[in-house]
Amino acid sequence: MFVFLFIYIVVFLVAVFKIRNGKIDGILIFIIFGLPIYITALSVTTLYNLKAWVPYLQSFKEIVILITLVSVLLSIKKKTKALSH
Repeated sequence: MFVFLFIYIVVFLVAVFKIRNGKIDGILIFIIFGLPIYITALSVTTLYNLKAWVPYLQSFKEIVILITLVSVLLSIKKKTKALSH
């Protein structure tokens, strides 16, 4: 059961690294593989008495969304700047 927590954390890290490298498909990796096991990962965390981790795990999805938003906005800004010159 610990594998759900491990997969959730690994998928989060992979998604963040892909997004930071300019590959917006990192959000899809998180949505496809991370979100379906989100509730299970939180349940396993509570089961193993790691309740202090729960707020951090809950914030992973917001962090991924915000990183993606910033990345998309920066790429749009770069494209519009290139088109205006």
